[in-house]
Amino acid sequence: MAPTDSPAEGSHDWIEAQVAGRHYSVTTIAHHFAYSYLKPNLRLIGAGFAAVAFDMISRLPDGPQLTEGLCNLVGVRDHFIRAAMEAERQGGDDG
Repeated sequence: MAPTDSPAEGSHDWIEAQVAGRHYSVTTIAHHFAYSYLKPNLRLIGAGFAAVAFDMISRLPDGPQLTEGLCNLVGVRDHFIRAAMEAERQGGDDG
């Protein structure tokens, strides 16, 4: 990547830039919100959850409540992505 190139939104490099300087627990869980690798219809779901996660990271101080909130949010994200994958498998994908 050239020095003037910025990382792709939703990539692990992009996430690393978003959480630079934050506590290890926040940076670790933040990487679970990467979505650039997902298929386009799933990327929309992932991007929505990433937006909420990074809004909370930007507003709240590091601490156990933020870390637990992010852990819960990534769990919910995973459920919705799996539901979308199942809908697609069954032929019910609208996206």
